[in-house]
Amino acid sequence: MSTAASVAAPSLSWRRALVLWWSFFWRAFLYGVVLGMLLGGMAGFYAVVSGASEQAAVYGSIAGWVATLPASLLALKQAVSRHLGSLTA
Repeated sequence: MSTAASVAAPSLSWRRALVLWWSFFWRAFLYGVVLGMLLGGMAGFYAVVSGASEQAAVYGSIAGWVATLPASLLALKQAVSRHLGSLTA
């Protein structure tokens, strides 16, 4: 019998799941807003400086949206590390 099969999965109560979700949610929101504003503003500024001012909103929106992906991954990693430390290596 392998050792992986004999390891019991940790139980996750609804209360603990809600605490984990809230921890992830506020972090993802905060990091996403800050990083989205920074990258969106930089992309919009670049569009205006390069002479494509009519596209500044589009460039800023795309960069802001793309910024939320690494922000949410960071938030998820931090929330799981904090609340489910036994799962992290």
